[in-house]
Amino acid sequence: MWWFFVIVSRLGDTQFTGTGSEILSSIFDLVIVPIANISTMVIVKRINSRVKRKRELVGDRCYWNPLEKIRIQHPADWDRYVGADGVTLYPSKEKKSNKYSLQIRMSSEYAPNANIDAYVNNSIDNYKTVFTDFTIINAKTKTILAGHGAFQIEYQYRLGGRMIKNFDVGTIVDHKMYRIECRAESEQFLTELDTVKKIINSFEIKNVN
Repeated sequence: MWWFFVIVSRLGDTQFTGTGSEILSSIFDLVIVPIANISTMVIVKRINSRVKRKRELVGDRCYWNPLEKIRIQHPADWDRYVGADGVTLYPSKEKKSNKYSLQIRMSSEYAPNANIDAYVNNSIDNYKTVFTDFTIINAKTKTILAGHGAFQIEYQYRLGGRMIKNFDVGTIVDHKMYRIECRAESEQFLTELDTVKKIINSFEIKNVN
């Protein structure tokens, strides 16, 4: 035979009657659950507040890679494709099948022995052998990306009867190469130049030693 003990407990102006487990359950529902819900709401609001503060003039969307600890922002009406070796950003109205449309690709790779001057020179030599009607517009080895010394290569070439313009910028931090490549037809590149610059300027490398 089971014996049940009826207990009367009081919490503030609320009285609980029942077994010990029933009282604990009532207290949990009355006190603990609301506190947990309030705490969750506070945490979510804090996260949203921090995200909102991080949003700059670029727009409402942010790509964050927790493994590489890199972040970049882009307009809300842009899409992105995340691959094994990087992420590609492009305006939603553009179809991926259009190989000449504007796209911005961010990637990183281990480069233990690389230095900026050698990388720029080797890249230009390689472009000369790969692209038709290749022309250097501007090349720098002393610029800034995400607060670090960086390189910049601006060039154009002919592809499928169209003139394509590329803007590459990158930095080497802790033996790792972080690179952003921007490509579009020359006319479209000029039209989207302000947006491209804002996206590049939003790039961050977090928790670097």
